[in-house]
Amino acid sequence: MTGYVFDDSLTITSSAGPTTRQDRVERVSVGRKRKSGNGSNVNYFDSATGIRRPFMQLPHAVKPLVLHIDDDLDLLSALTARLTNENYRVSSVTDGQSGVEYAVKSGANCIILDYDLPNGCGAEIIEVLKRNEKTKEIPIIVLTAVHKRGLEREMLNKGANSFMTKPFEFSELRSEVKRLVYGDDE
Repeated sequence: MTGYVFDDSLTITSSAGPTTRQDRVERVSVGRKRKSGNGSNVNYFDSATGIRRPFMQLPHAVKPLVLHIDDDLDLLSALTARLTNENYRVSSVTDGQSGVEYAVKSGANCIILDYDLPNGCGAEIIEVLKRNEKTKEIPIIVLTAVHKRGLEREMLNKGANSFMTKPFEFSELRSEVKRLVYGDDE
């Protein structure tokens, strides 16, 4: 039986059937393997508890979940493909209400949120997510085509962790997702 240690209180083991510990694996964000001998301090964000934890060793099958809430189907498709290639799991929803519901039940590790959505604008969605115990610590990146004076400040004040306007460079978005999920500064 092989074990993967997240911290002193949680050991994930491989076994035939689902266990409470394996269920918990689905809800944690994962880091990458620590390079031996360099003393790097890589963390992962545990969305179930809202705590950033030190990374020790993680199974390859467990990947961070990015929830993308946007009504642009082409962008949803493109970002899903690109982020999947970057070793993230991606779930996409096309309206605000569905996004909030999915965030509550999924334990996402990061949310990419459009501002202008059916069934809720970005500001309202952020407020709802930040009031909910299950979602209040999930990092949020607002990615929008809306160019309104003061919008960035408003979104950051509501609780967004990052703000980007469309069009955007994927490399910048990738860096933001990595920074928010893993605590890495490139």
